[in-house]
Amino acid sequence: MLSASQQKFLTSLHVKKYRQKYRKFIVEGDKLVCELLRQQRIGVYALFGLDTWATQRADLLLPYQTKFTPVTEAELKKISTLTTPNQVLAVAEMPAGIGLAEDASSMISPITSPSISYPTPNPSPSGEGGGYELGSAPLPGGGGVGGGVNRGVGAGLNQSEGFNTESNQKTGTIPASPLKSLYLDGIQDPGNMGTILRIADWFGLSPVYCSPDCVDPYSPKVVQAGMGAVLRVVVEEAPLEEVLARHEGWPVLGADMAGEDVFKAPLPERGLLIIGNEGRGLSAAAAARLSRRVSIPRPPGGAAESLNAAVATGILAAVWTSGQ
Repeated sequence: MLSASQQKFLTSLHVKKYRQKYRKFIVEGDKLVCELLRQQRIGVYALFGLDTWATQRADLLLPYQTKFTPVTEAELKKISTLTTPNQVLAVAEMPAGIGLAEDASSMISPITSPSISYPTPNPSPSGEGGGYELGSAPLPGGGGVGGGVNRGVGAGLNQSEGFNTESNQKTGTIPASPLKSLYLDGIQDPGNMGTILRIADWFGLSPVYCSPDCVDPYSPKVVQAGMGAVLRVVVEEAPLEEVLARHEGWPVLGADMAGEDVFKAPLPERGLLIIGNEGRGLSAAAAARLSRRVSIPRPPGGAAESLNAAVATGILAAVWTSGQ
């Protein structure tokens, strides 16, 4: 059964402010949650699902029994971001050091038994979404999957079941020597962001850097659009100057309609490809740092004014990684 404090916490994660504060994000639906449970990079904090789903996925769920809370369809609808909830909702841990400056330990108190550190409502004067501050709530009782005991959200977080917080933090770090990476300069549409992360996942472009004015890559819409790519692709929010300082000497490509034909231009074996905002294109700051501008030529008979940012990213990534 879903408690009032659990519902408050879960609905707070619909908002970027609280995702960043608690370093948690939502993953929904059977396919994506199963992917989450099978991988090792992203930690699993809690699971809320229908009993029928738990029965069907009993083997996969076995290591996470202490983190599973059975809910009804009505309760799932209250916490879901989907119009039609899909059997299960998971709360996942943001990888340590990715996209946020603050340390997780300053936001979430250590979990201890028999109580759990848990956000409790603290209504905001503005009335918009309410505020949340850390408090303690008793662990809810109830039966878990496969005869186990359901200890509620976060229970067993540091036990052998599920994942180890320390190892999760290590695997969430930036690769030491990435060869090809993307920098997203003001991408605003969640669908575009999710699709670009999926493209990066397909072509092995990691990490993906996001400018501070990009849409949140951990928003529910982005997670859904990316079909689980955020579970595999390292994503970091960082100013362009900071990224270039880390990769001194890297060639910097920029997608620009006035650039060279990407099918003919010599492309570097390593570097950074910048994708501009859907409406204005590259920012002035990004344009000033380019080594080469590349474009996708429009063939005779083509009439579209431009390509969608995600579509353009897919074409450019295919050409760049093909070695042409």
